[in-house]
Amino acid sequence: MSATSTAAPTRRIELPSPPAVLASLLEETGKGEHAAVGRIAELCASDPNIAVEVLRLSNSPAYFRGHHVTSVRRAVGLLGLRSLRNLVLCAVARACVPAERVGGLDLGAFWEESLRRATANRLVAQKMGAAAAVVETAFTVGLLQDVGVLVLAQAMPEVAARWNDFLRLQPDERRQREREIFGTTHDAVAVDIMAEWCVPDDIAVPVVHHHAPDRAAEPHQFLTTVAALGEVVAAVLSADDRRRALDRARQMLLLAAGLDDDAIDDLLRTLGGEVEATGAALGIGVGQQPTLEEILQTANRGLVEMNLSYEQLVARLEEALAEKERLARELEQRNRELERLSITCPLTGLPNRRAFSGRIVYEVARIARSGGPLCVVYGDIDHFKKVNDTWGHAFGDQVLRMVAAILSDGLRQTDMVARVGGEEFAIVLPDTPLSGGRVVADKLGAALRSKVVATPTGERRAFTMSFGVAGAEGPAAFGVDVDAMARRLVRAADKALYASKEAGRDRATVVEPCVPWPATGVSRGT
Repeated sequence: MSATSTAAPTRRIELPSPPAVLASLLEETGKGEHAAVGRIAELCASDPNIAVEVLRLSNSPAYFRGHHVTSVRRAVGLLGLRSLRNLVLCAVARACVPAERVGGLDLGAFWEESLRRATANRLVAQKMGAAAAVVETAFTVGLLQDVGVLVLAQAMPEVAARWNDFLRLQPDERRQREREIFGTTHDAVAVDIMAEWCVPDDIAVPVVHHHAPDRAAEPHQFLTTVAALGEVVAAVLSADDRRRALDRARQMLLLAAGLDDDAIDDLLRTLGGEVEATGAALGIGVGQQPTLEEILQTANRGLVEMNLSYEQLVARLEEALAEKERLARELEQRNRELERLSITCPLTGLPNRRAFSGRIVYEVARIARSGGPLCVVYGDIDHFKKVNDTWGHAFGDQVLRMVAAILSDGLRQTDMVARVGGEEFAIVLPDTPLSGGRVVADKLGAALRSKVVATPTGERRAFTMSFGVAGAEGPAAFGVDVDAMARRLVRAADKALYASKEAGRDRATVVEPCVPWPATGVSRGT
């Protein structure tokens, strides 16, 4: 049976007091180039916990330069302001709630799970092309995401040990159990903690909203989405149901981060070793983390063991019925969020491949029934790999956003442009003949050629695209296979795009007249 006990009574929660030096440190490190290193070193040295952590990290493999650092001032200069700010926040979080004040909560397991989440955040941010400073902040967000659990355990130590029983659940399930135990959740408590500690918004907002990224203000949505993804990815290492955790992580990384299978496998394969290495550097004790191969073995073994007895099935059915109303509400909320994430490219804000596929099927069905022309254009940024290799992925992302804006601005409101691959875009042009589609592609290519941007090395560059154009005319015979026709159009546009590349790139090509309709079959409804 699941835990269905009445939530703990609401009580006043006393927030742990940070050291007096914290506000001064955050203020001084936030001054950037105007910060006084000497003043920062003096502040760090005034708090033993912070001083120890500063010296520990400066002597870790990530920063060690051949000589042990014994001076706090030298350590401050070595670490840099952003690393120092993040380190101070983490040290304060670990020191503010000592083990003797959290009842039976397993503090070691708590920090190990926090480290998994922080490391996952860092890897996800890297895979999504974030700058180094953003990647580092994503790590700190991960360490602080569940700090509210410690505050709740300190306020209600008599029930804190129950949290240990839910550590290996999926993140959303664990959060629901928190509500049943404490009467609230860690992210709700985090609102006051972040304010009390004067934590900067680039960290505070993701910590507060990582369970609902759409609530974060626009400047912080990227890091908040990273935090949501990192929590899902970290569960792959710790959840009892490895198959479910792995499937969900793959789905979310594909839909929300736009990663392909190779990038996802590389992230998951790296995760465990990174957790162990980072734990050693920060002095957080962690056990040996499972490898991707071990995770897959466990997940596959779980599939074999799913042959449950009749009694187990009945028990689970009774549990499901008892929780039906609650799950229905949560499922509706999750589905809305997943639907939004699943049809949008997070980098460009354009519709993604899934949205494009749905739109083209709809338009094909429309002209099959009502008649009229339809045009599909596939476009690919020329030599885009060279852009990433020469100027880095951050500039490559800038180019992708620029291309997305130019394509969007050059189309009608009834048209649709989607990002369907790394540097590949697809355009749907309703009520547009093949000749008109060629004109649109030429116009978009010219608009891109005229846009000159500065590269990170100071060069002035313009970029070009190759386009392939395909079209269809309706109506069609009753019962035509709409899905098959949509696939034909896409293949024809892709074939034309390939011809543009073969002919030298920076052009639009039509390789065949209107695509013929397939033989009649079962029609897809609209």
